[in-house]
Parts: sequence; C-alpha cells; structure tokens
Amino acid sequence: PESLFERITNQLMDIKSPIIIIDSWDAIASFMDREARLNNERVLQTWRERAGAKLIFISEQPSDTTLDFLVDGIVELKQSYYNNVKMRQIFLQKLRGTRIKRPSYLYTLENSIFHSFAPYQPIKFEPRRRGAAEVSELSTGDNIGSGYPMLDASLGSGFPRKGLVLLELDSHVNMTIAMIFLQRIVSNFVSNGNPVLLQPVNWMEPSLILRFFETFLPAGKKSLFKILWTGKPYKISNNIISPSKNENSDQLLAALVKMKQRHRDKLLLNIMWTEAIQSLHRARKSRNGMKNVLSRIMAHADLSIAVLTPSQEDILELVSELSNIHLRFVIINDTLFLQSLVPSSSLYSVIFDRQSQMSLKAVV
Repeated sequence: PESLFERITNQLMDIKSPIIIIDSWDAIASFMDREARLNNERVLQTWRERAGAKLIFISEQPSDTTLDFLVDGIVELKQSYYNNVKMRQIFLQKLRGTRIKRPSYLYTLENSIFHSFAPYQPIKFEPRRRGAAEVSELSTGDNIGSGYPMLDASLGSGFPRKGLVLLELDSHVNMTIAMIFLQRIVSNFVSNGNPVLLQPVNWMEPSLILRFFETFLPAGKKSLFKILWTGKPYKISNNIISPSKNENSDQLLAALVKMKQRHRDKLLLNIMWTEAIQSLHRARKSRNGMKNVLSRIMAHADLSIAVLTPSQEDILELVSELSNIHLRFVIINDTLFLQSLVPSSSLYSVIFDRQSQMSLKAVV
C-alpha cells in the first residue's frame, strides 16, 4: 500500500487534474486494518480535492459500504440471466448533485465496447420519407435472408425456405414494431424482384399500410407488394386484393396460388397477421384442420411469417408446433429486445435511428 499511495500522490502533484483508477481497492485494503484503511481513504480524498483530480475506486465487494459516505458517486454492475441468456445491468446508486432519472440500464460489451440501451418508447405508426434501402442477397441455398445479418448468422444463414416463422409480440409491444421489423424483409424481397402478400388486421387502413411499406420499395417494383384485404369494402387498387365471396373459406390460400402461378420462378413471401390466422382457426374448428391448411399455405409460399400476441394462447401454441423459427419481441427492464426461442440465441437489443429504422445489437 505504501508504494501505491506514493505513486498516487506523485501523480496528483505532478499532473494537472488527472484521472486515477484503482483496480482494485479491495486488493489494497486487504493489507490494512479498518482504521488504517479509513485514514488512507480520507487522505486520498483530501489530495484529490486539492489537485482537482478524479478518483475511481473499483471494488468487487458491493456489500462493503465503508466508502459510500466519502465518494460522490456509486455505480454497481451486475450480471443475471433471462431464459438462460446472460444479461448485464448497471445500477446508479448515488450521483451527488445529479438527479437520477433512471436508476438502472441494461448494457452490452459487444466488441469490448460498453453500450447501454435506451428505454422502449412506442413508435407512432406513420409513413416516413427514407433514403433508398440497402439490397442484400436474398437466397443462399435452402435459406432466405432476413435483411438482418446478425440475426441470420444466429439462425444458420437465415430463414429456411418453405418454412414458417412465428413472430410473437410481448403484450406491451406495439404492433408498429412488427411492421418496422418486417419492412426490411419485404423491401429485400421486392427489391430482388420477388412478390409479397400481406394480410393485415382489419383495423389497419390498407392505404396507410401501403404507404408505410412503399417508402422502402423501388418505384418500378411496387406492384409486387400485395395486401389481401378481407375487411369492409374498400377501393380496389393495383396493390390491394379483395377476394370474391365464393373464396371466403380459403381466401389466403387462393390468393397465394394465383400469385405463385403468376410468378413461378420467384420467391413468394406470405405474411399473416393475427386476424388472418384466427379466421383460419375458426373455419377449421379443429387442430388437425388448422395444421392441414397451414401446411398447404407453407407449400405454396416460399416463406411464411405469422405475427401473433400472447393473448391468442391456443393459436400461438398450435402455430409454434409447425414453425421452424420462433422469434419474440420482449420488454425487459423497460428495454425492447428480440430473441430467437427456436433456435435458441442470445438477446438482441432493438435500436432505432432518427428515421425509425430498426437495427439489432447483440447482448453479450
């Protein structure tokens, strides 16, 4: 301890306003009795004030509070697990003279860089002007890219062709989050000349949905994006399909068959929202019947994505039995994450830029 204190005092006298980090204070304190330790801590504090320095003590024993009254700030780092996935959390215990608006944050150390995550704020569903989207390779062998390279790597090169992806939304996650997530996938399909069929919930206005996705679609290929509208009568356009009455029982399947016939050599993306799957479930009235129609849908589409919430527990369980990939948007400690349940992966923090474009950051 004597040689360490000599080095510290030399720094305090020789350098203007230095920053000194002691790692760890526990190791130094173990050589001193309690009274000597307290005296040395007070001496260091006095020297620090005179030199205008910043002094940081690193301790591996949070239960030892002998320094608490002396220091200006206390920051504690903890590690826990969520569904067998490691989580790191920082707690702001004390910041003298500074109001603590949020006492804890989740963070990652990806690439050896500390990055904390902002709390989740619901995003308003509205079209926004954006620059041209980056077009990435869509298909590699038996896999289809999601447009999120980090997610594709954890899934094994992307979504399986002819597969079913279950996208589950936590009860507190706005449906707009799913729309923004799907936007990049839809853009990647259309930009590569492939058709997309989306059946939204009936309370969403088709024209608003169309404008929302159009911001990322190439001008000459927007006709490849179709909305299957089964709600109240709506004006027909080049992008909106309104099935005839005699197709009520298999509206989605009939639309998929027609689109696949029209684009035989292309990949067809099918996105089913909650109400579309509910209507299929009501029409079949049995688990086997529902599984059969979902299997037929998967056979006609090259990739199917089902968006569900935990409130549809029975349907959620049924769809999960058939799905190849199970993704979930979940809120932990007021922070939004995406997790792959099948196959199992680490958590990905969901980050938005000023244009509300989504990116993922691994939590490690």
